[in-house]
Amino acid sequence: MVSNTPRKRDTPNFLLPCWQRSVRKRRNCDRIPLPGFYSEYVGPSLGESMRGLVICVCTVLLACCGFSAQSTSSAKPPQAEQSTGADSALQKMFEAKIKTEWEALKNKDKKAYGDLLADDYQGVEVDARGERNKIQSINEVPNLNVYNYNLWGFKLTPLGPDAAFVVYEVTIQFPPKSVMRYSRIYVTELWVKRGGQWQELHYQETNVK
Repeated sequence: MVSNTPRKRDTPNFLLPCWQRSVRKRRNCDRIPLPGFYSEYVGPSLGESMRGLVICVCTVLLACCGFSAQSTSSAKPPQAEQSTGADSALQKMFEAKIKTEWEALKNKDKKAYGDLLADDYQGVEVDARGERNKIQSINEVPNLNVYNYNLWGFKLTPLGPDAAFVVYEVTIQFPPKSVMRYSRIYVTELWVKRGGQWQELHYQETNVK
C-alpha cells in the first residue's frame, strides 16, 4: 500500500516539523496553498507564525496610515495660509473704511464722506425716499443727526481682486431730545477697486426690529 505521507528525504527542511508531527500522531496539518503535493501539508507552528507575521505587518501599515493622515490634516498648504492672511488683511482694511464712513457722518464731514464714494455711487436708505446718487448723499450729510453709533456683525465676501461685498449691522444713537433715540439697521455695501483705490459703489439699508 502506498502511503499518502511524503517521505522524509523528499520533504523540504522548512516542512520537517510538520512531517514529523504527521508521522507521530497521524493527524493532518493545517492546509495552506503551496505548489505540488506539499500544498496539503504545512505545520500548525508555521501557520501560526505566518498569521502572526501578517497581523504584525497589518498593524504597522495601519499605524503608518494613521500617522500620514494626521500629518496631512494638521499641515496647511502654503497657498491656503497666504489666502487666509490676505483675506484677514482685506477685512481689517474694510472695517477701517466703514469706521471712517460713519465717523464722517457723525461729524458731518462732507469731504471725508465724499472721498469714500465712487462717482457712480447709489444709496438707498430706510426713509423710503428712494435712491440717491453721490452728490445727493453728500449734500444730506449736514442734516444728519447721528449722535453715536455701534458697528458689529461685520462680514466680508471678496468678489475677485477688484470687488467686495460687505454686510454689517449698525445701531445708531440719536441726540437726547430726539423722538426716537435708537435705530438698528442692517447694511449691505458693494465696494470696487478703481485706480488702485477702493470706493463704495452701492449702499443699502434695511430696518431691523
